[in-house]
Amino acid sequence: MTVTITRSDWSDIVAAKQARNSKLIPAEWRIQAADSVHVMDVPASCGILEEQELAITETSAQELVQQMSVGKLKSYDVVKAFAKRASIAQQLVRLQPCEADCRRTASLRSTLKTRSSAPERLTMRTRGTGQ
Repeated sequence: MTVTITRSDWSDIVAAKQARNSKLIPAEWRIQAADSVHVMDVPASCGILEEQELAITETSAQELVQQMSVGKLKSYDVVKAFAKRASIAQQLVRLQPCEADCRRTASLRSTLKTRSSAPERLTMRTRGTGQ
């Protein structure tokens, strides 16, 4: 027996799973989409992580263990800081292209279609094989 999954089938499944996963992130941990995002700056600039939480997530594991062993940090605070940072990373991975990116992509496709006289199908050529 062969099972065929159409694009609409898997697209619907993906959309449902993404919606479910998005609802698992607490509202106060959600980042706002921006027109331009340099992802390395987001944890520090998005306002989700407090100053101490940002410091925790940028500290080595050895240092965190040492600070927890002497009572300087609580394991709850360390876990919470990393959970927040993980939620930021998950959201950045799942960000949909902003409207400007969509327009740029559509414009590029249009430009390529009007400039190109090549057929839709591309053929790969190899050098030195005589093919």
